[in-house]
Amino acid sequence: MQPTEQVEGKTVISSVPMPPGWTRGYFVPVTVLGDSALRVGDEAVIILPLPPTQVRCVERVTHQVITFAWPEGVEMVRVNQGPRGAPAGEGSDARLVELTRQVYDEQGGIFLERPLPATGCSLHVYGVSYHRGAPVLSVPVTVAYPGLIQFEYRIYSEQPALPVAQRSRFGRSAPTMSVPTTRRLQVWGSQ
Repeated sequence: MQPTEQVEGKTVISSVPMPPGWTRGYFVPVTVLGDSALRVGDEAVIILPLPPTQVRCVERVTHQVITFAWPEGVEMVRVNQGPRGAPAGEGSDARLVELTRQVYDEQGGIFLERPLPATGCSLHVYGVSYHRGAPVLSVPVTVAYPGLIQFEYRIYSEQPALPVAQRSRFGRSAPTMSVPTTRRLQVWGSQ
């Protein structure tokens, strides 16, 4: 039995401890008459999904992979992207992906389909449980993605290619490097 209090005309049980590791609690109002307990109202459900732990964002050559320890008792994990350094839930978060444990295990992580911003961002990772079809989110775990500016380059020679037998390391002009990019790059030692 938990102590109750009156709040705005309702009887409320507050500060009910949830055992560690529990993600759902069901509370059913009953009245006891003699040796019998009778239900006298609707159940109340408290859902406390756990957040993922050990969250990392790993940079690969062409994409990023988010890995973590899957939280017990959740059906899905959601990743939102927000501005760099911004806390979760500031209204500017965009949902990147939401997936089940089966998909996570099959892929070995969350492979992001589109690259994260080159200037960086914050990734907010949530454990998600559902109650009556509505998502209930855990507290977020935020990971800072520092960004990565990528550019491609080609090295070519202005002289036509010679057959292998005629190639020499001497007497040829140095190859030229071309760097196509949409951003202005600062190259040390250049004007």
